[in-house]
Amino acid sequence: MLVRAPHRLLATFIVLQLACGDLVRNLLGWPLWGALSGVTLLWALVALRRSGASWQWLPAPLLAFIGVAAATIIVTPHPLATLLGVALLLVHVMLAVLLATLPLHTLLEVLHRCLQGMLIASLAFEVGIAVFVQGPVYPVWLDNDSGLPMIPWSTGGIFWGHRIQGITGNPNLTAMLALLALIVAIGRHRAGLDRRLWWVWTALPVVVLALTRSMTVLVAALVVLVSFWLVYTWRRRPRGAFRPAVVTAAGVLAVVAAWAISNWDRVVEALGREASMEDRFQIWAAALDWWRGSPLLGRGWMGYWMPWVEPYDRLGLQDGIVYLQAHSVWIDVLMQAGILGVLAWAWLLGSTLRGAGRDLAEAPTGAGPIAAVPLMILVAEAVQGIAESRPLIELGMVLLVIFAVRQQRARVELGRLQTMALPLPLQRGG
Repeated sequence: MLVRAPHRLLATFIVLQLACGDLVRNLLGWPLWGALSGVTLLWALVALRRSGASWQWLPAPLLAFIGVAAATIIVTPHPLATLLGVALLLVHVMLAVLLATLPLHTLLEVLHRCLQGMLIASLAFEVGIAVFVQGPVYPVWLDNDSGLPMIPWSTGGIFWGHRIQGITGNPNLTAMLALLALIVAIGRHRAGLDRRLWWVWTALPVVVLALTRSMTVLVAALVVLVSFWLVYTWRRRPRGAFRPAVVTAAGVLAVVAAWAISNWDRVVEALGREASMEDRFQIWAAALDWWRGSPLLGRGWMGYWMPWVEPYDRLGLQDGIVYLQAHSVWIDVLMQAGILGVLAWAWLLGSTLRGAGRDLAEAPTGAGPIAAVPLMILVAEAVQGIAESRPLIELGMVLLVIFAVRQQRARVELGRLQTMALPLPLQRGG
């Protein structure tokens, strides 16, 4: 399939817009970010009408999740914010459907260029702040007249061992972008698409992972690494080798987990973190307490915690800083969409993971490395979602929906081909 340059350019713009949302909000503020998102939406709507996409590509688990999110308007104490949240969810789905029209290798090429470019820009940004500012810088749009503490956009301490935050202003988000870039780089290299500079595109994400020191993403990276090894054993080794590989992988993860728990203080010190998880536990407790008022459908779908809506302007307040997420996909979905929302989300994530595994199993030998990338991305997002809410918004949500839509599209097209291949019924008489 030939992908025209305007379609490829739009896909690049969408990925950058989704991955750089925090950058735009830090630099220009929420209003201009909203205006830029509106421009992206109009451009994407025009392209979607010409793409031949069908709403039949939306799988049942995704429709169930959208339906539950929309139904929360019935019980929410803030209907306008929930209506906006549902609209944003539909926008994410629409963008994902458009990106799902790209061939997988083209989609991964766009991701590769965007993610690696963001990592290069992040390192240049951190070095520039350290050299020219020699101190922390804060979001341009933020007014600090309140006197409350703020999270710096960059500490400017890359040469002094500080965790870097990158152009997104968030070390955990930058680390996840690095992990996604690493997954794509490995898949492309194994497929023979990056033969000269593959070591650069592999080393760069590893360097960023080391400099961001995100505990959640490092755990996700370990799980992805083990998963890559299991997939390699499954596809390249004799069948009898896979079961010992699974046992070995489980043993390695268990040993690493036991060592990390027994040496917790040293681990968090090496990562530049505090040993206490008290702040995160307090946010979880606050989110669960708010959910208990409406357990079945939650408090209203929002996706983003909108800082102008009560009680989200103080729900994640820790040491004077307001965090706009529950720091767990599952707790966030439970709070926003209730028990029904959690069931729908589990169905969507589980069915998409299973479909990615099936696609990998059915892929020809030469196509295996590229077919493994969606599965590894989904594994990374599933692990990240245990302690972060980012998979619910922007690039995380869109990647999940892209792979879900691609699987449903394949089923629809296969069904159409089978219908066309059915023999015509014999006519009596004549």
